Amino acid sequence: FKKNAYLNAFTESPSYHYSLNTDYVNLGAINRLTLGLGYRCKHFYLDMAYQYQHQHGDVYAFRATDYDAGMSSDNLLKGQDVKLDRHNIMLTLGLKF
Repeated sequence: FKKNAYLNAFTESPSYHYSLNTDYVNLGAINRLTLGLGYRCKHFYLDMAYQYQHQHGDVYAFRATDYDAGMSSDNLLKGQDVKLDRHNIMLTLGLKF
């Protein structure tokens, strides 16, 4: 799949050959690191969590087409590495009645 990263080579759209689609991204493994803290008392509680997500992918931007032959050739551009790292902070406040 890395040599020919196309979901559907025959999509009928005028802008198909000039646009980038996320279907041409080969996603790698996801690694996550999470940490959390919490505080609890009689009438409320407070929890905070942090999550770091690390992921890479290869994106193949465009494909080359030979319009005279009516066929598409292999992708002439090499896949580019894309970093999809994310940092998330979550906060929860709860009240006890």
